[in-house]
Amino acid sequence: QQQCSFYSTPKRFASLLRAICSEIVRQCRRRIDLHALATAPEVFLRQSRDAMRLCSEFKGRYEDARLSASKMRGDGTSRPSTVASVASRPQPVAGGIRRKSNGGCIWPTWADSVFTRINRFMDRCNEVIDICECIVQFATTKNTVIGGPTSIELTPALEHIDTAFRRCAANVLKSNLDLFDTDASPE
Repeated sequence: QQQCSFYSTPKRFASLLRAICSEIVRQCRRRIDLHALATAPEVFLRQSRDAMRLCSEFKGRYEDARLSASKMRGDGTSRPSTVASVASRPQPVAGGIRRKSNGGCIWPTWADSVFTRINRFMDRCNEVIDICECIVQFATTKNTVIGGPTSIELTPALEHIDTAFRRCAANVLKSNLDLFDTDASPE
């Protein structure tokens, strides 16, 4: 079995991982219906959380594979190991077990730089989920009257906050901004 030598350097392998991360983010963005934020916030919340779960799972699987590759080196350390050592499990042969040659491609331990795009996307998901949860919460406060001795002050204050929030939320929804575009510069 021949191994690809193109990704045999840490820089090239990191470039491949960044491309995979970009594709994961692109696919997640395609599956989140931004219009559901206004029309069906529960659906939007589920879609956003599913996207975050997928990104977290990818990062976790990468770390599992990196640690597994490290263990396969046989030294039990967390020193970088090779991609090929995980991709090519030991092969039984006459006289024992043989390991295929490792292509020398180091699994980056500096995942923060590799996962920058996914991390930004997940941060944005958290921010938009917070907004959506507020929309859901404020939907329950419409026509709420607070009782008790301070109700004369608190009910109008709640109505003012509710009106201000609804106006801001409507502006965000009308803006047609792609809320998940982490590459766009803020205006």
